[in-house]
Amino acid sequence: MPLFGNTFSPKKTPPRKSASLSSLHTLDRSTREIELGLESGPPAMNLGGQSWKFEDGQWITESGGNASTKEVHRLKKRNLQLEEENNLLKSKIEVLMDMLDETLVERLWGLTEMLPDTVRTAAETSAQCSVSVLKKFYSFSRSALWVGTTSFMILVLPVVFETERLQLEQQQLQQCFVCFMMPAAPGKV
Repeated sequence: MPLFGNTFSPKKTPPRKSASLSSLHTLDRSTREIELGLESGPPAMNLGGQSWKFEDGQWITESGGNASTKEVHRLKKRNLQLEEENNLLKSKIEVLMDMLDETLVERLWGLTEMLPDTVRTAAETSAQCSVSVLKKFYSFSRSALWVGTTSFMILVLPVVFETERLQLEQQQLQQCFVCFMMPAAPGKV
């Protein structure tokens, strides 16, 4: 035994036999199908008592509710197609509305260019004048509302509070008068 040598020496593997002893691999596909009855249809399997078949990229059950499952699958596909078509139509409508807006703006701009300068300036000044009048009216109405509200607070509310206080005092006096005028009940002093 060597002191520092490698003591592990695996056995030599025997040479492999030929890949297949069968001669089926020499036959072409059509001959194999005829001889062996191999028809390559869609893949199918049986799991838990249900048979499944691979069609159009999805596994579909064949046992039990086959027609309803296929119908549901068909309806889902149709629903997806209709949703895609709906989205396409929505985008087309949006593009058409944008085009309509653009043409409307272009037409209005073209109409303004068709008018003489005097008419355009007169329209511009009248629009500016009406805007300034509206601003002044708004400012005046705010001021008038503020004056009216503060006047009401200063003049009317103290009168209302004073009348309420007087009514309360009168009620208290009447209660005291009734208490003094009523004879005391026997046994109570």
